[in-house]
Amino acid sequence: MTKYKFVLSLAFVSLLALPGCTVWSNFTTYFNLYYNVSKDFNQAETLIREQRKDIFSLLEPSLPGNSNQLLGKVIEKCSKVLQFNSESSFVDDALMMLGKAFYYQKNYLKSLRKFQEIIVTQQQSALVLEARLWEAKSEIALRNYSTGLSLLEKNIEEAAAADENEIMTEGYISLVRYYLNEKDDQRAIRFLLELVSRCDDSQVNGLAMYKIGELYLKNEDYQLAADAFNRVLTFTIDFETEFSAKLKLATVKRDLGESREALEDYQSLRSEAKYSDKYDVIDLEIGRTLKAMGKPEDAFAHFKYIDTTYNTSVYSAGIKYEIANLFENDFGNFDSAAVYYQKGLAAPSTADYLDSLRSKTQLFTKYTTVSLAFTGNKRDLYYAMYPDKFSADSAAYFGDTIKAMDIAAAPVEEQTKTEITRERERDFGEEELQKAGAPPVKKDSTRAAPPVKPTLSADSLRTLVIKNSLELGNLFFTEFELNDSAYYYYNYITSNFTGPYLMEPKVLFALGSYYLSVDDSVRADSLFNYIYDNFKTDNTVNAAAVKLGKPQVDFDFDPAKQLYIDAEEIMLQGDYQKSYSDFYKIFLQHPKSTYASKSLFACGYLLENNIKLPDSAVSVYDTLIKYFPQSAYAATAGPKVSFYRSEKLRIEANRKDSLMRIEQEKVRKAKEDSLKNVKPSEIKQEQPAAEDPGKTIDPEKQEEPEKKAEEPGRFSLRPPGFYPDRYIYRNALSPVYLHRT
Repeated sequence: MTKYKFVLSLAFVSLLALPGCTVWSNFTTYFNLYYNVSKDFNQAETLIREQRKDIFSLLEPSLPGNSNQLLGKVIEKCSKVLQFNSESSFVDDALMMLGKAFYYQKNYLKSLRKFQEIIVTQQQSALVLEARLWEAKSEIALRNYSTGLSLLEKNIEEAAAADENEIMTEGYISLVRYYLNEKDDQRAIRFLLELVSRCDDSQVNGLAMYKIGELYLKNEDYQLAADAFNRVLTFTIDFETEFSAKLKLATVKRDLGESREALEDYQSLRSEAKYSDKYDVIDLEIGRTLKAMGKPEDAFAHFKYIDTTYNTSVYSAGIKYEIANLFENDFGNFDSAAVYYQKGLAAPSTADYLDSLRSKTQLFTKYTTVSLAFTGNKRDLYYAMYPDKFSADSAAYFGDTIKAMDIAAAPVEEQTKTEITRERERDFGEEELQKAGAPPVKKDSTRAAPPVKPTLSADSLRTLVIKNSLELGNLFFTEFELNDSAYYYYNYITSNFTGPYLMEPKVLFALGSYYLSVDDSVRADSLFNYIYDNFKTDNTVNAAAVKLGKPQVDFDFDPAKQLYIDAEEIMLQGDYQKSYSDFYKIFLQHPKSTYASKSLFACGYLLENNIKLPDSAVSVYDTLIKYFPQSAYAATAGPKVSFYRSEKLRIEANRKDSLMRIEQEKVRKAKEDSLKNVKPSEIKQEQPAAEDPGKTIDPEKQEEPEKKAEEPGRFSLRPPGFYPDRYIYRNALSPVYLHRT
């Protein structure tokens, strides 16, 4: 690829060799713009390349340091070269730097245009081949994959033919990145092998072979992975790649069953002082190899030692995970395993252990919770069934407490003697355990909690104990895959409980599944058949049916469903009275069906819109709201009923107001008629009340205009904006009597 650095004297000589005004244009362009912009670009590109630790990494590195500012200067100055010095010989270089600057800033559309401009307008330039490489990379970045891949493969062949090894290598690297991103490992390996066979850069070849080894290891092709890591060591490679290849080679040997050779390789690495900063990962792999060799006690001792040595290392979580795994799978100590999985989740970790730690911590947290609940509920059930045992244990506990207080008050010599005796007993116990092969376990010196009187009844505690035992059995059977432990908890239920507490279908199905796992199909089928024949209303029956290959029970069967479909068909044919009657029968005969409320709504709809009996419709809607207040149909009918009632109240109020005005008018006219029969001399003069002197009274305007009473009559249930055709029918519950008004 073109280097954008010039030795000043050589550049000056080459500029003088050009004719006429071109010499002056190149001279001024170089010294005014190009020298500085190429310097800024090379500095920015160096920072970006140093940021990429893995040349095959899928993600483009973020712009480090001040590289973004440098690229901004490059874009500004290169644009000036193209604008004001378009006749100089630096146009192709300016376009190339401009395109790369846009690419590094992830402005791929602009970068593509600049590279295409070089290809089209600068056909004689030495940068055309490189521009085609970056054109292909820009197309891939823009997700024009087919175009980009085709251009890349073509560019690789052209570069190989032109002996442009650097461009060819970059083309292969871009292809490998794409196929790694697509998780197409086989094609990635194919192009990596092609790269190694055609490239003359030993450093690149070493990195390529290392990536091939990783891909083979990922796909569990251990022998091919071993061959690849061996070939890595034949190239001139950096220190990190050399160490990683040796470490992975030893790991592959262990995976191939060559654990002794792998241990020797790890110990050889451990003996070299130059790898002193890698001792944490080497020691982790040594412990894993000891475990693979069938030496769990040696592995445990090794892990316990390095756990404290590398407490702040990023491999600390991995070490704690391996300790927890030993407790779980080799020593059967689930409580200690739970503690170490939890510690590992809180410790510094590499990515390969993080997911495993999360899932294990979640699983063991569930185990610990259920196990503690099982122990506590079983103890409470014992005390609930035998109250005298609770009294005896309480008395014994407080007796021990008083004894401990007496010892504390004894002379110092006696306390020391007692402690020595206890210490000897404890040491002896630990020695015996270690001889038996178990790891040393730290004992808790705190006293047990005092007995607590149960607050739940014996029946409730039985139910809880059975539930906890079933959960533990399921955990051991499905999660830990320890069938014997699962059988213990399943059998505990059937051996200790009978009657309604047994939860028979689930427990029997669990036992049947256990028998299947140990190839005892006769017992398993016997249990499954018993469930299928005796528990038709329990969901477990269908699980048993699947195991036996028998027809499953339809728990969603509803006899009202077909009745509703038939009534709806009659309604669509126009026989509204008959369909109304059929819908209402569904409500009466199947009040608990999901179609009861739906049928009631259909009745109300028919009365409102087809039979034209709005009062009866409201009565049906009222029934729907009363018996199925939470249904969707009640929510639909509610506004209709409210609107109907408010309209009735308004009409009644208007009627009463009209009647009152008629009576008032009758009284007024009677008064006027009586006054006409009285002589003027008999009329007593009354002083009028003080009024506004300028105001005149018009008797005709004093009278209220007679209003015509509104006749009560029929009206629609339809509130403003209500369209019944948009509603659907659905659900109801007990009988109701309809009436007409």
